[in-house]
Amino acid sequence: MDFSLSPELEALRQKTGAFVKEHCIPLESPRESFDEHENIPLEKLAILRDKAKAVGLWAPQMPKELGGMGLTMAEQAVIYEEANYSIFGPAALNCSALVHSGVCHETRRGRTKVDAKCAGGSYDIAVCERVRLAAVDEVLND
Repeated sequence: MDFSLSPELEALRQKTGAFVKEHCIPLESPRESFDEHENIPLEKLAILRDKAKAVGLWAPQMPKELGGMGLTMAEQAVIYEEANYSIFGPAALNCSALVHSGVCHETRRGRTKVDAKCAGGSYDIAVCERVRLAAVDEVLND
């Protein structure tokens, strides 16, 4: 079995790594890059996310028609590995761990609506992860 990356995926891997190195890692050292919960403050996160969207690194797990990158699971793994060189990398790309575990349990109608809100940035990916079957209607009808 050949595990080598296609030239396109290798270029995307390098692009993701460069983005994380340039924009995310520098934010890890200054104390003001963390809020009281040891997370990146939302205003700093919004700036990172705008930069990720601008260079085409937004939501690798989401379909292209919803504004994501439309990558396969294997392709996503390559991007996630690069994003995780920084604690802020996955949040910047809106691809924190377990995104699929939260939305795949929903109905097809519900999953599509939640995916659209996540891809559009209406919901933080962490919110999408926590959507439970019992709360789907409440979350989707807001």
